[in-house]
Amino acid sequence: LEEIRFSVGVENLPNINTNDTSNNTTNHADPSLWTGIHPLAPKSPSMHWGWTSGYRFVALEGKTGIGMGLTYEIHALGDANYLEVTIPASIKAESGTIEIKLEANYLQSLSGIDVSSGLTEHSETGIAANFLKNFQTKVFQLESETVDPTVGTVEYGERFHFSFGPNPSNGNITANYILEKTKSYELKITDLNGRLINTIVLIDNKSTSLPELESGIYILGVFEDGSLVFNEKAVVTR
Repeated sequence: LEEIRFSVGVENLPNINTNDTSNNTTNHADPSLWTGIHPLAPKSPSMHWGWTSGYRFVALEGKTGIGMGLTYEIHALGDANYLEVTIPASIKAESGTIEIKLEANYLQSLSGIDVSSGLTEHSETGIAANFLKNFQTKVFQLESETVDPTVGTVEYGERFHFSFGPNPSNGNITANYILEKTKSYELKITDLNGRLINTIVLIDNKSTSLPELESGIYILGVFEDGSLVFNEKAVVTR
């Protein structure tokens, strides 16, 4: 298995509900026409904002401030914010079975968003759009990864260590690593479309500057004897 792809939101494409004879797209169709067990059928609490705006793609609510006396609500929606999450992977079948453990760190959805004074944001733009973008770039990762969100770091006991930073960066990223001497390692840099940008053979234990990158989001993947042991997103802003 080379990668995992899934979407966040409800697509603005022709409605496949055979009970609905309107020309509305899926995100703007009548939720009551879905059967009760369908994810798009009416729920409590409701995730349906209305026919014009469609569904809430993500709703996050909580308490904040001193004594947890303030409330924040972020309800993010909008056709333009329908997004696809791509997670590079290198998972082989064991006894004919592939087990995928995906972790969702929802705290990362608030990256760059200050809710300390309370916040109410029900929108398709601004904070809500940034909030949804975090779901594409920061929230999801394979469970085997253990990373710091600002300096990507992974540890596998004493045999393997890899870290990089700063993250985000202006395109100049430094990688530090300690490697198992009996194994071979490669660092592959890809973009979010899976295009390979660069492959670097890692040798010895040292620090190295990665090739300068243009603005964008990249995946840094470390392969040990051809198998992926670490991958993390690197954000470049200029």
